[in-house]
Amino acid sequence: MEIIDLLAANLRRLRRLRGLSSAELARRAGVGPATLSLLERSQGNPTLETVTSLATALGVPVTDLIDGQRRAPVTVVRADQGARVTRPNLDLRFVHRFSSSGLDAVEFYEMTVLPGQEYRSRGHAGVENIVVTEGTLIAGPVGEPVTLSAGDFVAFSADGPHIYATTGEIAAKAVLALRHAQGDLGPEPVSGSVILSLADEIPDADWQEEQA
Repeated sequence: MEIIDLLAANLRRLRRLRGLSSAELARRAGVGPATLSLLERSQGNPTLETVTSLATALGVPVTDLIDGQRRAPVTVVRADQGARVTRPNLDLRFVHRFSSSGLDAVEFYEMTVLPGQEYRSRGHAGVENIVVTEGTLIAGPVGEPVTLSAGDFVAFSADGPHIYATTGEIAAKAVLALRHAQGDLGPEPVSGSVILSLADEIPDADWQEEQA
């Protein structure tokens, strides 16, 4: 396959993977929409500056646009793998972290909330996106949490105090996707995880005592 064909295929693939229209990618890269359209159809004679600008806008090295062998690896995390943080009524398993663009990262967690006293986080960087898979979960900013059933979804900024709790005697299970700027990770992150790196993640009773 010719380099121009590899460039065209990789541009289309990466643009769609990022959820970008041709016009938006052209705008971010500072190239003409017509130029990008030609490149995605294996036409034109792009300069190195144009290819570099497109790679920067897509958040990948230039080699990812002209290398036919580069493909996203298959990542498998088994059920018994992943660092954990455990509290009296909350268990989080860090599953995977990936960069969604040049600036943002997304971390996936498996969450189990047990019956009993609510768990309160003092807050951390990012936006939490939670979908409930089992039971009833109460989650959200302190003062305005929402009650969710299996299949329900909630997203909220995690930079202030927020809670997790469940009702009745049945544990609630959910998948949590935390999106944050890459610079939000501490200097020595635990397994690449914002939440597992926090020294101030403490149970609600201790949090209230400290604030008193």
